[in-house]
Amino acid sequence: MVDKTVEQVEVVVDEAMLAPLGWAITEVRARLVTEPTSSGKVVQSVSVAGTAVFDPEEWVDRFSQLGDAPHVMVTLQGRDLPGLSLAGLLIRDRIGITTRQSVRFTETSRPWHVGDPVAASVLTVRITGYDLDSTRLVTFGTPAEPHTVLPVTVIDETTRPAMRVSAIAHAEIAGSGLTENLGLSLSGVVELDPADDADVPVFDVEITDETDFLLLKNKVQLFGRVSATHRRDPTFLACFTADVHGFAGTPTRAVVRIRDAAVR
Repeated sequence: MVDKTVEQVEVVVDEAMLAPLGWAITEVRARLVTEPTSSGKVVQSVSVAGTAVFDPEEWVDRFSQLGDAPHVMVTLQGRDLPGLSLAGLLIRDRIGITTRQSVRFTETSRPWHVGDPVAASVLTVRITGYDLDSTRLVTFGTPAEPHTVLPVTVIDETTRPAMRVSAIAHAEIAGSGLTENLGLSLSGVVELDPADDADVPVFDVEITDETDFLLLKNKVQLFGRVSATHRRDPTFLACFTADVHGFAGTPTRAVVRIRDAAVR
């Protein structure tokens, strides 16, 4: 049997998103690992490793209420590979927000099994960050096959005239049989008029079948607040997966309702 092969993968660092969060990637590499299996297929995965530096003095606008440094996120994108690439956490450690710190990181994607191996030349690892995020233990990787895109409707039900949420949502069903999963990604910006402050809204996600039977309801909370002294608008990312096998029907539609945060 042929031994596994290791190839370099292109890495793109989104400095424009990371710099306002106080993060700088000082060194990073990514590798595609391909290993044959007894079934005649191959199993592949991508590992990312490197070093990052967090500088609290560069993190001027702070929106999170959780008391930690912002997370660093990673996605794996494939040219001509259709489907949704969910983001996973690359740096998930609890990082103090008062001192400059250097962090070594490593993360491996979820594996995929294919008869025809994906070439390293079509893959790109992207490292980025958001002011606020909720990933629900999502592991980054290539889109699973087969996949079915679900239409998503985003409805803004917030009541504050000074606040506007610009959001883009994608959802799909990927895999087959017992490995069939729902994946949903929601990203955007919370815009708030100057000299105003507010808690960041929550997102209620509803998954229904063709008869509008509610199969899943999931509340996404970002635990953020925009102060009256903010100089830029916070970015956000939320994504999660769910096991379709346990649903009481076939998902055909997703609705995301943007609602005011609960009054404290």
